[in-house]
Amino acid sequence: MLERTDLTKTDPTTIPPTRILHGIDVTVAEGEFLVSIGVSGAGKPTLLYVMSVIDRPRLGP
Repeated sequence: MLERTDLTKTDPTTIPPTRILHGIDVTVAEGEFLVSIGVSGAGKPTLLYVMSVIDRPRLGP
């Protein structure tokens, strides 16, 4: 099982910092599949990177 709670990520290179993820909770049970659908720029890859620990979540402003 994969469980991540209260994921928050901002882009500190913009002024003011751009909020990419804010308070996301995700639970994927063993044997389940997850599909991420959304418009361009919605943060789909960022969510997957943070969930897989490739990237670290950061607290927003």
